Amino acid sequence: MLESYNRLVAQAPLCTKALTAAVLSSASVMQWCTRDVPKKGNVTNAAHRTRAAKMFLFGLLWAGPSNHYWNIIIEHLFKDAKRTSRTAAKKVRLCQTLLLLSCASVQPIQSTSSIASE
Repeated sequence: MLESYNRLVAQAPLCTKALTAAVLSSASVMQWCTRDVPKKGNVTNAAHRTRAAKMFLFGLLWAGPSNHYWNIIIEHLFKDAKRTSRTAAKKVRLCQTLLLLSCASVQPIQSTSSIASE
């Protein structure tokens, strides 16, 4: 299964990463929703499906493609660097620093979409 996935990533990296992010995003919401164990026909069932659909779209349209292009940018920035643990640490430090900065803008959007679906 992993070989098939890696082959898909090599053939169509953007589509594969976008679909992977979409499935994982919606699966995490569905797993979270199962803790509520709503009754059939309850309004929360519809809210959970809506939330899962929105997270699927978030993963498909934003998380997957943005991570794909972000990794291309990082590799471009470090293209002349040797493949050492020091270079890897620099990449991780850069990614974590920018992630912390971006959380201030992306997290409110994601939270708003989650709250709006309730």
